[in-house]
Amino acid sequence: MKMNATATNDNFANAGKAAVFARIGSVLRSLVTFPQRRAVRDELSNLTDRELADIGLTRADVAHVFDADFVARREAATQNLRAARRAIA
Repeated sequence: MKMNATATNDNFANAGKAAVFARIGSVLRSLVTFPQRRAVRDELSNLTDRELADIGLTRADVAHVFDADFVARREAATQNLRAARRAIA
């Protein structure tokens, strides 16, 4: 029985280490991609409201372009719009 408890403790320790390495990897990816994300955000901020509307964004959307939830909601809205257009046609 002691062997099982040790194995369980080792599993928790390994899971903890994996979580720490995953978090470190996430931070490093954020640091590496920050300049590119900043450049895209700056370019979008320099567009006029009309130019933003042409690509389906508003000025308020610019701050959320890299937010995963925002992207998922935009993709879902686009798919719903396409489905509605197909249904009409």
